[in-house]
Amino acid sequence: MSVSLLTAVLERQPGSGEGVCSLPPNALRVFLSREPWNVALTKDVAIRDLERLAGACRPDGELDSADFAVNVDLASSGVLQAVTDALLGLDAEQRTLKTELRMLHVQSSGQRLPAQPASPNVFGCLLLTFPVTHTGGTAVVHGLTQELVHNASVKESDDQQVSWFAFRNEAEREFEPVQSGYRVSLSYDLHLVEKSASPSRQLQMHARPILDVFRELLADPTFLPTGGRIGIPLHHEYAAPAKVEYENPGR
Repeated sequence: MSVSLLTAVLERQPGSGEGVCSLPPNALRVFLSREPWNVALTKDVAIRDLERLAGACRPDGELDSADFAVNVDLASSGVLQAVTDALLGLDAEQRTLKTELRMLHVQSSGQRLPAQPASPNVFGCLLLTFPVTHTGGTAVVHGLTQELVHNASVKESDDQQVSWFAFRNEAEREFEPVQSGYRVSLSYDLHLVEKSASPSRQLQMHARPILDVFRELLADPTFLPTGGRIGIPLHHEYAAPAKVEYENPGR
């Protein structure tokens, strides 16, 4: 392996990703806030329901998050972890992504997803497309280490499978118009956050038996009846000796 190839692999930064995921039926339902009406966005959704949903949107086919509600859980479905791995790569060990629902998009034939202005406070964007039958609406992201073409119309294979497409904010992207049917999707802003330092789950599992024993001891009136101190010896091993001798320090 050449040094230049190794350097290219190490310096390569992930910039986009895509995938599919099956959601429970209740997660495919959209509820409007301004009227008592909801619709399940499956493959066999009625055209009249899609027209009504499109009518609730602005002329550009967008509806703000305050005007609708969904039951999509990105964490439990595995989508959030997949997006984090795709966009952060090895950085996912120290950082993670926080999602913020932004808009509902409903594009009919001839319409395309409007270009979203880049915000300095947003790390990236996630698009989640419902399994509503349509053609066209392809998204293309380029300008990074690779070009990714995402066609949601060919991604869904069953009635509960949605497709997701995520990209960093600095990526150049373009969206082609829908050719037929309706393309219905959710957009999320992605925020980069540092992982909080939390105790290891494995450590907590090992600590529980110790806590149980201490509870029993403290409940026993014969254990240290006049008080006292309890010491627990701890030990660990260093990964290397305290002093390391190198045969050739200049190398």
